[in-house]
Amino acid sequence: TNQGFDSYFGLPYSNDMSIAKEIALSDDLKLDPRWTRKRLERDLKVYETDYRSMKDIMPLMRGEEIIEYPTDQSQLTKRYTHEAVRFIERNKEKPFFLYLPHTMPHTPIFVDERFKDSSGVSLYCDSIQEIDWSVGRVLNSLRENNLAEKTLVLFCSDNGPANREDKPGGSSAGPFRGHKFDTFEGGHRVSCIVWAPGLIEEGTESDAITSTLDLFPTIAHLAGIPLPTDRVYDSYNLAPLLTGQTDTSPRKEMFFYRANSTELDGVRIGDWKFLHRGSHRNRDKKPASPMLFHLSTDPGEQTNLAEENPEKVEELLARMKAFDEAITTE
Repeated sequence: TNQGFDSYFGLPYSNDMSIAKEIALSDDLKLDPRWTRKRLERDLKVYETDYRSMKDIMPLMRGEEIIEYPTDQSQLTKRYTHEAVRFIERNKEKPFFLYLPHTMPHTPIFVDERFKDSSGVSLYCDSIQEIDWSVGRVLNSLRENNLAEKTLVLFCSDNGPANREDKPGGSSAGPFRGHKFDTFEGGHRVSCIVWAPGLIEEGTESDAITSTLDLFPTIAHLAGIPLPTDRVYDSYNLAPLLTGQTDTSPRKEMFFYRANSTELDGVRIGDWKFLHRGSHRNRDKKPASPMLFHLSTDPGEQTNLAEENPEKVEELLARMKAFDEAITTE
């Protein structure tokens, strides 16, 4: 709610974390039978010294207050979906923005009883089955309320798969190298599905460079909302690309910072991509090993072309340096 949203319903953080000591409790808080309000207040104190003992025990919030503790995570996908549909129905007569980031399939993974073993593959895939149901329910709500041709729907992931292919929640990035937190393509290159009947032609595809950073000016443009002109934006309006007015993206370059760091690790300009290390996991003190890839012929980033293309390396390094120095913080 302190980021501009009028309402909020969900977990306050990733579902593998625990309750925060500063959090507020609603007067009509619903507690699991194993908990009392006194025990919850004790948990808030325990958090300071014994975080691990409370891991994965999640509070459910509405607005800025806990309304249920611990919440039943197997019901989250269903409850989020029902909440989203009710939001659409309440706001169908006016413009609205709905952000529905499902907790699943982040680990630990839970699904409703009717989706258990529905995929015949794994619990991870079962959770994807339930999210598929959720998306269908939201789209049906838009159709039922005559909003389909007035609404832009975007579906994408926030990052590549976790580096745990042998465990629940882990999966492969397919042909791409790396996983979540990497600056290799497997860490951040994800698919995006955009649905807007009457605005975007069905079945069209694009492999142009885009970013979730670009959603802000794109949505503002389509909604007819002018952006302030007193600042520099790190995003581009993708509406012409999405609507077929052009087949090229206004984004020509992408910069990659190491996870949880201010260190610039690399840049992609067109099909050329340069990286220092390619991952935040390399914490040794060895000098950076420059890596240069040409993604049109090597999307898996297997062939390092740095030694045979020193001029291209210098060009991309100079662009990185100029970009990094241009960034200001307050």
